[in-house]
Amino acid sequence: MAVKQKSLRFFIDLLGCEKRKLDAERILRYMEVNGHTQVTGEKDLRTADVVIFVSCAFDNEFDELSKNRVISLMNAKRDDAIFILAGCLPEIDPGFLSKQGIDYHVGPRDMSAIDQIIHGKVKLDEIPEQNLSYFDNRSYPVPDRDYRSVVFEDYVRSKNSYKIRVSWGCLSNCSFCVAKKATKSLQSKPFDDVRAEVEEGLENSQDAFFITGGDVGAYGQDIARSVVDLVRLLTSYKGIDIYIQEFNIQWIIKYADELAEVLLSNFDNYNKMFICTPIQSGSGDILRKMRRPYTREMVSEAIGKIRHRNPKLRIGSHFVVGFPGETLKDFEMTKDLVNSLDLDFMMVFLYSDHKGTDSHRLPDKVDPKVARERRIELLELQKRKDLQESRYSRPEDLSIDGIHRLSDEINGWLTPSEGEFLFTTAMSIESGNIVEIGSWMGKSTLYLSYGSIQGQKCRVYAVDHHTGSEEQRARSSEPIDTLDEFLGNLKRYNMSHVVSPVVSDSLSASKMIDDEISFIFIDGSHEYDDVKTDFEAWWPRLANGGSMAFHDTLSKPGVVKFIDEMLQERGDVINPRRVDEIVHFQKSPLISEKTTLKNQPLIKELDDARKRLDEVKGKKHVSN
Repeated sequence: MAVKQKSLRFFIDLLGCEKRKLDAERILRYMEVNGHTQVTGEKDLRTADVVIFVSCAFDNEFDELSKNRVISLMNAKRDDAIFILAGCLPEIDPGFLSKQGIDYHVGPRDMSAIDQIIHGKVKLDEIPEQNLSYFDNRSYPVPDRDYRSVVFEDYVRSKNSYKIRVSWGCLSNCSFCVAKKATKSLQSKPFDDVRAEVEEGLENSQDAFFITGGDVGAYGQDIARSVVDLVRLLTSYKGIDIYIQEFNIQWIIKYADELAEVLLSNFDNYNKMFICTPIQSGSGDILRKMRRPYTREMVSEAIGKIRHRNPKLRIGSHFVVGFPGETLKDFEMTKDLVNSLDLDFMMVFLYSDHKGTDSHRLPDKVDPKVARERRIELLELQKRKDLQESRYSRPEDLSIDGIHRLSDEINGWLTPSEGEFLFTTAMSIESGNIVEIGSWMGKSTLYLSYGSIQGQKCRVYAVDHHTGSEEQRARSSEPIDTLDEFLGNLKRYNMSHVVSPVVSDSLSASKMIDDEISFIFIDGSHEYDDVKTDFEAWWPRLANGGSMAFHDTLSKPGVVKFIDEMLQERGDVINPRRVDEIVHFQKSPLISEKTTLKNQPLIKELDDARKRLDEVKGKKHVSN
């Protein structure tokens, strides 16, 4: 009963993952290119000659949702309209097709079968893969299976961005997976085709790329490539956000050293990298029953390697609870693994007992009520960790009072007024970048980055050698290394997508950063010669009309001496003002002797403030 009308009205709907979304979009384009007209409203469904539904059935919940939608559409369509069922459901439960009297079905790996139904002049194979979809930003009646942290919400939103499917199928043979009946074995997209899709996206001003496939981690195993090549390609482009779905953990284990090297080598290029890697369980016994080829120790080691000193990396995972034979001890091992991994987001699935899987034949089924309780407990564990790590806070949403509260958690020396000044200055910058000399643990970085995020999202270069100042090293009997804590704070407080750490001394960094600079905050060494060197190195790099600020202008003799000299001698320093111990001024393109006269009121204000500070210190000394 193939369709031979020249022009058809068609209705298409979807319930499924991003891979099925791309399938649905391709079918939609195929119908339109062949001259057929889409009807979009449920009320117009009875006017459709063809009804197409792209389904999902990877677990029991989606299986039921898809079947209910099929029945609903079958009842709503005209009796003479044909029904095409696409997606995974036809391959997973073929008996459902005959039971419902479905006219045609099209599997994920047999999409061209639609040519035998519609008989379009343009064949499906001539329709290129789509990257954006009519189905983006639509809500579906899917189960609320996840606790939604801020980081996880970011990952969910990314599914509506520019999508690139890099492969079909997978190489794994998990005992519980029913989807492989539909998706089959691995087929990688040619590497040059992937590159072309990325570059087409960039040409169309896309800056967020969602990478999907049956198992992205297995990419290239069938074409003499590897996922390392894919990650190297993606991270070679500047200024993009990268989200990778279905990156099975065994491939991270296999390529951990190479992936870590690529991610750090290209660190300055990409804004942020999300990897969702299904781990499924922390119990060795359950992993063996699942046929997952790794141990919990291998997982911990691999994730530790790729995470090392990379605050831009976000890692999420899938876990399954209630697998046959899962004891309380097995579940506690999963909790222990989750607790130790420092995951940024997590999805927890109830085990689905499909008749067509090997796990269906395993004994000792877990009571569904127990499985649901374990799911809730695991999500609550992740939620508590997120609250401790401040992943619940979105920089875009925080008031200055909220930022002050976060700042109190970071070691450093900055008053609330100084922090607010840095925040508002960063927020007001319309173009160019920010440089911070002396990041320490990231207290001032927090204010600068949150101001940038709530403003124009300019880049913040955080310069510090992370070995402490001369004063700090003199007081410490042990070597100082603050880099790990600084990077941890970038990640903990969601700053890493706008902050570029520069591990260097100030003078060397001034020769490394080529971008336009609109604001420079200097809080490095307090020795006079070093303060002067900082100014002389960075002042020429500052854009005309840009501004610079120094900290500790009341209390550190080297800074005091330099600031006084600069205000009295330089004719290109204008509009100086003070906020507690910060002195802020602009760079004038013109040099004028009159400018130094205009700076005299601030010089007097600084002198008076220093005297008051000395008096306070003197009183404290007497009282002690």
